[in-house]
Amino acid sequence: MQLDLFDSIYICYNKAIKALLNLEAEKAKALLEEWTSRFRLKRDLKLEWSLIEFLEREDIKCSLESDPQKALQYWDDTMELQYRRKPFEDGLLPKIRRSYFKKVSNAIIRDVENGAGVIRPWMLLCCLRAGRNEEVIRLGKIGLKYFPNDSRMMGYIADAYWDLKESVRSKSYYLQALLKDPHGIDVYEVKSRELFRLLTEPLSVLEDIFGEGVTGLECSEVVEWAASVGLLTGFFDVPKFSDYEAIRTLWQYIKSNYVSMTDGVKFAVWMILSEQGMEALSSAGLSIGEARSSMKTLNPGLFKLYMKGKNGDFSILSLNC
Repeated sequence: MQLDLFDSIYICYNKAIKALLNLEAEKAKALLEEWTSRFRLKRDLKLEWSLIEFLEREDIKCSLESDPQKALQYWDDTMELQYRRKPFEDGLLPKIRRSYFKKVSNAIIRDVENGAGVIRPWMLLCCLRAGRNEEVIRLGKIGLKYFPNDSRMMGYIADAYWDLKESVRSKSYYLQALLKDPHGIDVYEVKSRELFRLLTEPLSVLEDIFGEGVTGLECSEVVEWAASVGLLTGFFDVPKFSDYEAIRTLWQYIKSNYVSMTDGVKFAVWMILSEQGMEALSSAGLSIGEARSSMKTLNPGLFKLYMKGKNGDFSILSLNC
């Protein structure tokens, strides 16, 4: 006997899901109602119905066509928290999320091409959620020309490079973002799980590498130490400057921002300066002794680990020559 696949118990349900993925809420609703009335299966459809209810809203429909920033806000206010509970699963919600932001990003790219306004971080976020990594990078680099210190933009560009498996470029942008403003990075969108740990629990990262007993990182805002810990553990390569002007620029950066910069960022900048070598630093009016003294004052525990690496006790620093 020939099997009639169209009488299969899940055909109607699969059609409903396909409609949902196409953001066709009314069609999905009709198909799901038909399926449940015909088969009355004991299956939890809370997520499916909540997605249909969300996509049926008139304000959602209008924003998807004409106001991408509001569309982002509506999603974050209603659905994003549920997604974050299981962000790495290839389930229904991540797929709907990507479909939703593909439509949102279409409107963003259309508006940008029509010359409407400047590039903002939320635009990169929508493209990132849509999986449009090349657009994130393209738009982000345009945006950084006007907002060169925007660490959120840098973070999104790094996320996109990470998705594209270009880890060297990704880490470079992550480090730049951390040195500019560690608290500006959107932690929830970070693609690298290693960096996510650096941003949220740097002390735990150090303990994994150096063992228990690591001290001196007690602070409520641990994200500010992420760059330092990343440099210490070899997640980030320490930049080696070939020109003295770059050293002077970094020195001026820490000098002009010394009061407002967090201790973690100060420590990271001093570590980078320390790695330039005695001759290079002296040409910029600095000394290795000054750099290391500043590091020790900021955090004796991290400085001790750094010096162990310099003395060869640990192979913890990966330098760009």
